[in-house]
Amino acid sequence: MLPSPEYAEALLLNGTIVDELNDVTLLYSDMVGFTALSSTLKPVESCLFLNKVYSAFDRHLDAFGVYKMDTVGDAFIVIGGNAMCDDVAITLGLPNYKSEKNHAVAITAFAVEMLREMDEFRRSENVHLQMRIGIHTGKVVGGVVGIKKPRYLIWGSQTVVANSMESKSIPGRIQISDATHRILQQASSQYQFEPRGEISIGDTEVISTYFVQTDKAPKKEAIVAKYFPTAVYKSTAAVKSKQSKAAIELENLLLDARRRNPFFQNVELMGEGSRILHKLAASRGSVTRPTTPSRASLSKQPTSPSRVSLSQQPTTP
Repeated sequence: MLPSPEYAEALLLNGTIVDELNDVTLLYSDMVGFTALSSTLKPVESCLFLNKVYSAFDRHLDAFGVYKMDTVGDAFIVIGGNAMCDDVAITLGLPNYKSEKNHAVAITAFAVEMLREMDEFRRSENVHLQMRIGIHTGKVVGGVVGIKKPRYLIWGSQTVVANSMESKSIPGRIQISDATHRILQQASSQYQFEPRGEISIGDTEVISTYFVQTDKAPKKEAIVAKYFPTAVYKSTAAVKSKQSKAAIELENLLLDARRRNPFFQNVELMGEGSRILHKLAASRGSVTRPTTPSRASLSKQPTSPSRVSLSQQPTTP
């Protein structure tokens, strides 16, 4: 998925957009026990099970304004904060929740809902699975990588810290870094914490960590009411008004296909950026360069310190 039409245009122009996301909160998670469970299931059954679990997680993304970066097997990665999430929300017509100011709260609240959903799955499906979750707040770099099946990815030293928060956590617990803990304390988030101690990141860095006391965590409705009260769900008409002509044409084609063939009943269009990319790639028509001041392509000088042109100002993650 591409966060905005600018990425599609930059790719078709052999350009690259890099985002310096200066203040984000990252969530890394792993489904402990799934490897053993999948060995007893057929591949199709494993896929259907993961889809059921991930769909349950996905239903909480919009409420907190957070963005699912990736799913790799039974690993689930989510990001909150900075303007990137707002761009995605506008592009996809998601609810107008903003995690920019309260991204640590948003990600922590989402993590709590992940554990609650997994508790429900253990009871309803009679499976021995637990989520191991790690959260960290810091600075990362993001951008679209690749030409075939381009993906928006993040990288940088802080992703290593976030990943370590997960890998060195405990099944059924949410481990957060000291950086995230400080932000949650300042935000009066109502969450309570249990000091975990220190863990090593690589060979040199040592970080203090905490466990979120999920049994004492506030309910989802309370968090949304306190931190994200101005949500406005976009109507279909409002979303279409912001879509490009190409995207609307694709949507109409899909509607027609659904009427003709039952196979297309469960097919959904991708994000606006991907729609434009596929349309332009097929037509090879003329495109204009990205003109938003906060973004820069390879062929142009950067116009904002938060966006970097790879050819002009190489950025070391």
